[in-house]
Amino acid sequence: MGLLYDVEREARDRHLNADQRLALRQARSRPIWMTSKTTSRRKNQKVYQKSDRDAIDYTLKSWPALLWYCQDGDLEIDNNGAERSLRSIVIGRKKTGCSMAVT
Repeated sequence: MGLLYDVEREARDRHLNADQRLALRQARSRPIWMTSKTTSRRKNQKVYQKSDRDAIDYTLKSWPALLWYCQDGDLEIDNNGAERSLRSIVIGRKKTGCSMAVT
């Protein structure tokens, strides 16, 4: 994952527009993802714990969604920005619910 974020950092540092960022992702990020997919498939055959196999299966089933950002230079690699912008709303929200004292 660090290698993928390195590519994004390079795009940001070079102030690339959407088309340039897409070209960079196609050239650098996509091969990283494809290697990761091959590795995940191999590891899934050797993993003994069911929870680990389930995690790898989930990742492989979600593969098209993981690569969306490699098909559009306007998309971000993650949703951290959206999460940060919502944090102030969530933190400021008043807790609701039933609070009953047991006597």
